[in-house]
Amino acid sequence: MTVRALPILFMTLLWSAPAVAADLFTADGRWVGTGSLATKVERPMQPARCEVEIEQTAAEADISMTGRCVVGAGGSHIAFRIVRSGSGRVRGALKSGMDDAALQLAGTDQSGALDLQSAEPWVVDGETYDTLITVREPDAESFAIRQMVRQDASAPWRLIVDMTYRQP
Repeated sequence: MTVRALPILFMTLLWSAPAVAADLFTADGRWVGTGSLATKVERPMQPARCEVEIEQTAAEADISMTGRCVVGAGGSHIAFRIVRSGSGRVRGALKSGMDDAALQLAGTDQSGALDLQSAEPWVVDGETYDTLITVREPDAESFAIRQMVRQDASAPWRLIVDMTYRQP
């Protein structure tokens, strides 16, 4: 059974970088993520595993990630593209089984630490959310990706993706 609403699992993809470099934009090849995610925005987190392929589409400025994430109930394909815009800025688009439209993102790149926020409200199952994605390097051989959502600026962020990627 395919879980149609695996969240921005794809974001999880986003955060797979090389073992020797602290910069996502030098990543290439196959990466495996483990952690937890929610299959729908309002559902509880559950154990998950993602396998993604990262391809450089421009020298250290443009990457494309595609793959699949699975939880106990099934899986979903994900696709993500992220581009350095210059002056510490990044932009991206994420497509997952959560909805039919690509989620547009914009944010900052500070020494390889990415912070991306939805450029416009993300609509899932008729509800509107802000989205925040962070990418950090917990050690020299991995990247951690966290995705959070909230319905309005006064609400606390709710974690829906918490994955760490390593090369197999």
